[in-house]
Amino acid sequence: MDILDLSLYIFSGVRINGDISIFFHLGKGIRQGDPILPYLFLLVSDALSRILDHAVNGNVISRFKINRRCLTLTHLLFADDTILFGCAFRSEAQHLKRSLDDYIQFSRQCINLQKSDITFSGNMPDSVKQGVEYVLHIPNSGMLSKYLGSPFSSGRSKSQALNFLKDSIRAKLFSWKAKFLTMAGLEILIKVVIQAIPSYIISVFNLPNAKQAHKMLKNPDALWVKVIKGIYYPFTDFMSANQRSHPLWGWSSLIQGREVIRDSLRWNVSSPSFLNVWEEPWIPSLLGFKIASPRPRDSPIVYIADLIATRNQWDINILRAFFSIIECREIIKIPLRGCHKDPAMIWHHSHMGIPSVKAVYNRLKSKQQDHISTAQPSSS
Repeated sequence: MDILDLSLYIFSGVRINGDISIFFHLGKGIRQGDPILPYLFLLVSDALSRILDHAVNGNVISRFKINRRCLTLTHLLFADDTILFGCAFRSEAQHLKRSLDDYIQFSRQCINLQKSDITFSGNMPDSVKQGVEYVLHIPNSGMLSKYLGSPFSSGRSKSQALNFLKDSIRAKLFSWKAKFLTMAGLEILIKVVIQAIPSYIISVFNLPNAKQAHKMLKNPDALWVKVIKGIYYPFTDFMSANQRSHPLWGWSSLIQGREVIRDSLRWNVSSPSFLNVWEEPWIPSLLGFKIASPRPRDSPIVYIADLIATRNQWDINILRAFFSIIECREIIKIPLRGCHKDPAMIWHHSHMGIPSVKAVYNRLKSKQQDHISTAQPSSS
């Protein structure tokens, strides 16, 4: 029994006045919006991944590698869209076509070739392009210039990459419908329609830079984070990475987001851990969230776990021996849980620990006001 056969044996019931009716058979199978659809999609997506991995292990399909330190890629899945990588050889295109045919036979899902497209590197000869297109029956039509409304690829110039936004706004303003609108109608067009055009692009490339930087810190094992690490900071961590000379503006935006949240990042400690007591920011109410007392020479205290007597109680004697009265008082305020939980890096000025756009804006505004007040000369 394959997935399509399984989908035909679906029974449903209807809740009427709190009681479930007799279950009945759905003659047309699963309908759009059925709760089981996401799980079936995961099954077929996993099947595609396994088929492609099998072809790679058999050395009939190549992996894509950005540089020597980056992860190699064969495919990326996002919702119901798939991006495949490979070398532009006719033989490899034939093996890829065979893998896709196996997937179609297994899942009984057809690939929409009319919505598919191929893109090649800039130095690829036309004869090679035509050969790959012929094997896969997929044209090189330029449809991959944008994905979900954002540029599929971009260079170092942000203004050039976002030129299409001006074209979209201009087309809306000078369309035949807009010509017949009154001034009040044009105002509504600008506020409701035109202002919404760049909203998704802004959400990807501009405002949530701090939020994306925080995600990189929270999820270092995510695929996209590993790819960025291999390109920009293979031998260090994100907090120590440099912007480098002539960087792409996407990386520059992440660095800017990191600097916005840097001074407000701290560890959320709730159980014994191996964080360095003297170097890491972990005390919520202290300046910089760090211990100010100097570390005594030959001190046996290194980790936060060394300060805890039991699983949910601080060792008061150790605290008094190595820290100031204020530091002891603030450390004791940190509640400890009975169960072990690894510390998490959070943004201090947000209740959820995540730097939202509003919270970051308010924080920047507060810092700006503090800077202005300290820069003004006193009246005395």
